[in-house]
Amino acid sequence: MQRFQNEKTRKTNIELSKTNFELVQQYASLHIGKITYVLNYIIKMMANIPEEVQKKLLIFCKSKIAEIKQIPLSDEIEVHQRIDAYQCLCHFFANETSKKDTMLSNDIEKVKTTVSFTLFIFAFNISQPPPFILPAA
Repeated sequence: MQRFQNEKTRKTNIELSKTNFELVQQYASLHIGKITYVLNYIIKMMANIPEEVQKKLLIFCKSKIAEIKQIPLSDEIEVHQRIDAYQCLCHFFANETSKKDTMLSNDIEKVKTTVSFTLFIFAFNISQPPPFILPAA
């Protein structure tokens, strides 16, 4: 796991779906105060997980999916949302995130914003990018 310090930042433009922008903005206003801090924290946390922890989280998520499928719940929509959330995490922890998973769908309104990221984000080993960064097509 890479250690983080007070690092220089780089600015980049990113596109977020309207829903994701509102979620990160809401989280920032409740906890941290800045969207940049939230996004940097999420990237630092999720892209920097030691392999052993990643494997254990994958096992946990798979067991939760199996558990949810065994329990008859009354709210079918909630069941599918929970299973979908665990399946997304499984794909991420198994390094199986695809371009389709990461693309913004065309029917979602996009919000453009400028965010500063720590230089760590750009310092990954090119041959082993984190699971959320896709190789160029």
